[in-house]
Amino acid sequence: MGAGSATRRTTHDGFTYRGRGPFQLTFKDNYKRIGDMIGQDLVGNPDLVNDITIGAATVVAYIEDRYDGSGWQAMKDCVGFNTPDIAARKDALREQFLASGEFA
Repeated sequence: MGAGSATRRTTHDGFTYRGRGPFQLTFKDNYKRIGDMIGQDLVGNPDLVNDITIGAATVVAYIEDRYDGSGWQAMKDCVGFNTPDIAARKDALREQFLASGEFA
């Protein structure tokens, strides 16, 4: 490489820290932050996110880390990408949950 050219470093982080678990945890920094919050080395062993107990703990930690308590829209915003069809599906599921009275 000539003077002034950048050195390219190749990593496999995109594949290594791909979406896993109940809500598809992605990116190395999220594996690190959430792993630290739940006391698990998710960077060293990313497949732990697929364990049902650890996966559930990652969901709770992720939401606690991002949700500010300001209502349904903020909750939707903190847990994933919201294209119009996905946002509408989340709204429909919420309405079904509320109508069920299961947790009244």
